[in-house]
Amino acid sequence: MRPLLPRVGPPPPHNEGSKKRRRNAVACGACRERKSACSGDRPQCTSCVQQKKECRYRTAEGSETESQALKREHRSLSGLLEYLRTAPEDTAQALFHEIRSSTTTHPIVSRFEKEQIWTRPFEQATAMATLPHIENETELKLIIQYQAAYPVLDLSCDAVLSKNELFDFTKILPPDLRLRTRKQPESNEKNELHSSGISPALPSPAQQDQLQPENDLQRGVREQEPSISSVFFPLSSCLNISYWTSVPVTNHYAASAISLYFEIDHPVTGWFDKVSFLNDLIHLRSNNCSAFLVNSLLACASQTYSHRDKAAKAKSYEFEKEAEMLQRADRADSVCAVAGLILLYTCKTRRGEGGKDALKHVADASEMAQRMKMFGVRAALDPAANSSSTQEDLNAFAQTAWGVFHQYNICVHFHIAPPLEFPPSVSVPEHTDLMRYDDKARKFRRVGGFATVRDEAFAYLCRLNRIDCEALFVLRKFSRPPPLAFALSKYGEFLNLMDGLPERLHRSANAPAIVLAFHMLFHQAVMDLFRPYLTIPGLNAIPRNLWAASTKQLKGLVIEYICQQPNAFNEVFWHGSLIYLANAVLRPSSDQDWRFYFLLCMYGFSKAYPSHSFAKGAIQSLLRVATTQKAISEKDAVNIQKVLFLGIEENEVPVNINAYAADLDLAMRDPERAATAVLVNEFEELTVLDEFTVGVVKE
Repeated sequence: MRPLLPRVGPPPPHNEGSKKRRRNAVACGACRERKSACSGDRPQCTSCVQQKKECRYRTAEGSETESQALKREHRSLSGLLEYLRTAPEDTAQALFHEIRSSTTTHPIVSRFEKEQIWTRPFEQATAMATLPHIENETELKLIIQYQAAYPVLDLSCDAVLSKNELFDFTKILPPDLRLRTRKQPESNEKNELHSSGISPALPSPAQQDQLQPENDLQRGVREQEPSISSVFFPLSSCLNISYWTSVPVTNHYAASAISLYFEIDHPVTGWFDKVSFLNDLIHLRSNNCSAFLVNSLLACASQTYSHRDKAAKAKSYEFEKEAEMLQRADRADSVCAVAGLILLYTCKTRRGEGGKDALKHVADASEMAQRMKMFGVRAALDPAANSSSTQEDLNAFAQTAWGVFHQYNICVHFHIAPPLEFPPSVSVPEHTDLMRYDDKARKFRRVGGFATVRDEAFAYLCRLNRIDCEALFVLRKFSRPPPLAFALSKYGEFLNLMDGLPERLHRSANAPAIVLAFHMLFHQAVMDLFRPYLTIPGLNAIPRNLWAASTKQLKGLVIEYICQQPNAFNEVFWHGSLIYLANAVLRPSSDQDWRFYFLLCMYGFSKAYPSHSFAKGAIQSLLRVATTQKAISEKDAVNIQKVLFLGIEENEVPVNINAYAADLDLAMRDPERAATAVLVNEFEELTVLDEFTVGVVKE
């Protein structure tokens, strides 16, 4: 017999380690500098995401080689040089200044590659004719390149008033501005406010009665109450409010007011860490909660809560008095004290009492924050260096630093606080406000794993404030404006920020309040950036066009906010946009729809008045600005106020003493004369004169 051959053994095991690692044709710049492997993922590679580094590729797409990218860059730079040589002088100078003031040319070259339309007049003219309501070439350029910041808008009166949410607004419009498609009855009566021929009248009270919506759906007014948030039920069962305040209120009242604050105000303001505060509030701990902070919070929250409970206004005063007493008794620096001071200032300002005492709270908060090295100082503080600091303490410190800094920046914009040179040195808060309540542990727990829209929007708001702080410090430091090159450089930084905006932070029909607030603050910052250059004779049109483009976007945002946010008239943080918009449309160079948008701003304030007394002073001060600008007559201004407050219960409040600027152009020269309180006093004199002349002066 033949001998059998040896049995063939199994194949050798596959050695995964011997497999060659896949190499990417192109690595990002950061991985190239570190000489590390790059995953090639776009827009950010894995390594840059893990190390939180800026990820930038030289190649335009994954299939483009390094050699092809270099050739493309060479063509772009050659085209850019040719454009500088042939473009109009003012345009070329602006681009040249931007190149000189930038640390890198990558963003400029990238934008230029998308700007080839500007070298072809035919395509430019076609685009101007195709896109509706485009005012100039600058606006067209912004719409094409930065759609997140400058979307195409149709702001005609007919388009705006077709929204059912604005039906009540039509009741105060003059007949020539009222939407005809609603088939409102025309009146042959004499216009009551048409005294000077400058401004057509608002409808009389009798005419207003004729303008009733056909049904509740047509009314569309945002009168629904906010839903009870997830904070209320745990607080109502666990809260012992008598531990924190001697003001006689029930746990149910305190839980309701606090939960309403977290639903309406906190998502945008973010003055303290929500989770840390609530846990300490329930468990009677003083790490991230204090009696001063609780009383300041309830003083502010009670004002908003007054639209549900009229007794809340009186409670607001009681909480405010106790907070001030606690603040005088303990002036130690703490995170809770910084947040409490800003809350106390906000409470007084919303009531119309934002005078010297309220401004002292802002100054105290700023000085305390600087001593704690939160912001306003060059030396950076690393809270993590303190071994006794927990993660909750670090979260609370970063949240208050950036939240209070945001509010301080707003105070600078309204000329009631000096600009600061240095933004917060701590990192932008990355923890989430999303939480759930653990019944067994009686504790709120963060829901990690992803960032919410609010988290992402607040992070971008912090980055916006960082750029804005640097711009304001230079703009307000000197008596005359800095070179236009500085403003254009900062504007480039703003645009780069908006160019990287995630899709869910774009404006949309479902955008939450903080997203719209972020866009409002961006355009307000742009308007203040170029405001000093609007009156300089002989200056090119670029600052005026950029300012006008942001003014137009602010119009759209105000419309969107009123129509999309259920609690719009109970929220206060967006009312600064009404002041900016009212000032903008009153300028002599404004468009023909200025009356429509001015009255819209007045309407917005009048709807806030039942809960927030400051609104009346805001209306009076802006009416005074309008009469000073000769936009309307003094008699018109008095009658507008009468129509706006027709049927609204008068609040028993002292004379408005708010110090923030209402005349933003005048504030550049004389902030004290531009203050709300001063303008209110001047308007009251007009009202008194009107009352004394009724029946004496022949109509």
